Parts: sequence; C-alpha cells; structure tokens
Amino acid sequence: MSGDPPTRKVVKALCAIISRAEEEDFGPSAVLSLRQLYAWLWTFFATDVQDWLQVCHAHAALVGALSCLGPHGRDVACWSCHIIGRAAHSHPQNALSFAEAGAVPSISDLIQRFPNDSEVHLAAATALTYLAKCNKVQDSMFSTGAIPRLLAAVEEQMTAE
Repeated sequence: MSGDPPTRKVVKALCAIISRAEEEDFGPSAVLSLRQLYAWLWTFFATDVQDWLQVCHAHAALVGALSCLGPHGRDVACWSCHIIGRAAHSHPQNALSFAEAGAVPSISDLIQRFPNDSEVHLAAATALTYLAKCNKVQDSMFSTGAIPRLLAAVEEQMTAE
C-alpha cells in the first residue's frame, strides 16, 4: 500500500480502521494506517488526502486517538498529532474541524501525559503551529492554555537534562 498512490476509497478505509480502533484497542494496524496517511500528506497528493479526510469526517477519530492509553498509545498519539498538523496545513476547513472535534485541549492533555517526551512535544508543537494558522482556531488555542503547557513541559524537560 505504501508505494501506491492514495485514493479516496483507500483513505476512507484507513480512516475506518482508525475509527474502529478507537472503540477497541489501537494496535499495529492502526499505527500503520496513521503512518501511511501521514506519508501521503507529504506527497504530490497531499491536497487530495486533506480533502478526503474532510469528506470522511476523520477529525473526531484522529482527535480521539490522541488519548489512546493502550500499549501503542504513545505511537498512535504522535502519529495522530502529525496527521492533524499536516491535514490542517493550508486547509482551514480541516483546521476548524479538528478544533471543533477538540484537538487543542486533547493535544494539551497529551503534553501533560508525556511531560518528559521530546518526540511527543515536537508532534504537539507542530500540530498546534499548523492549527494556529487558522484564525478561527486561535481563540480556542489561547483559552485552553495549550501553548503555555507545551512551553512549561519543554522547559521542565530541558532543565532536567
């Protein structure tokens, strides 16, 4: 699948895997699905994938994946953060849909769950940066305190090293 160009049908199927995993436990198939979606968001097909994510209403499932607690929870959350950021990049509809699905407070909670994990912090910072480029998302970002939480976690980690 990784060498094939994305199609709406395949993106929809990957989103279904992520949605089903939310009801059960995120396993390796969900992680692979997330990685594939993220890879496509960096290709020539990125705009199509962004549009298909919007059409498939994948926002709630991706935001829900940020709070995964299973054995693959950290990986699922990181990849979901990366996808949220890339899907929101230059796509205001996705940015707003992610915000409405609770992405900003969920990312903030993720930072709190992994206070000493620089990879999680980078994924969170990247997603928040892309989301903040949408003016309608900025207000919710400031009201949740996500940015100060991220900065505090990074500062705490830097002083601990």
